[in-house]
Amino acid sequence: MSICTGYPWTDCVTSIGTAIGAFGTVVTAGVAWYIAATWRQSLSHSTAHDVATKVLEDARLFRYLFYDARNPFYGAGEFPAVYSATRDRTAEGEAFGWMIVYQHRWKLIEPQVLELAKLRARAGAVLGEDVATAIEQLAKKGRELQNFMDQRVEQIRSGPEIVAMWPDQAWIERVQQSLVANPDPGARDDTYSGEFEERFQCLENLVRPFI
Repeated sequence: MSICTGYPWTDCVTSIGTAIGAFGTVVTAGVAWYIAATWRQSLSHSTAHDVATKVLEDARLFRYLFYDARNPFYGAGEFPAVYSATRDRTAEGEAFGWMIVYQHRWKLIEPQVLELAKLRARAGAVLGEDVATAIEQLAKKGRELQNFMDQRVEQIRSGPEIVAMWPDQAWIERVQQSLVANPDPGARDDTYSGEFEERFQCLENLVRPFI
């Protein structure tokens, strides 16, 4: 039955206007909801993209610094002046010189470790806990370098004769090999580089779908 049936013309017009107004309100509400939903989805995608990009950029910079700190070429300027001026160095003097070198090289990496640590919570909330875990694993693997450096200084301080009597010779060799890496990416065949690359690739594979 028509909405105008039984009503004077003016009432009919009023009823039509009311009906159109109500319909318009529903349509407007529907459009507003659609726009808001679309905006939220777009914002979500944009946020995920931004976070994923940040994670990958920081991970790549960390990777560069990790290998740069393990460059086998050491310049004279990296050693303290007292080390360079002393020809007949004791084991303690030798250890001191290398300690300064390693401390300087680690300082180049440490800020990037902190950057990754700060990204962990945000990445976990936006990209998923798998990404957060991958960031943590990469940072932990890179941070092992500081331990290798400390261990190597202790080896130098003890001297080769004493070190040769230590029971775990495999660990001694592991420490020494882990402190240097071939500058050529295609020739990085040491164990430590392989472990680091495995974790880096895991993280990269997880964040790439968001970019």
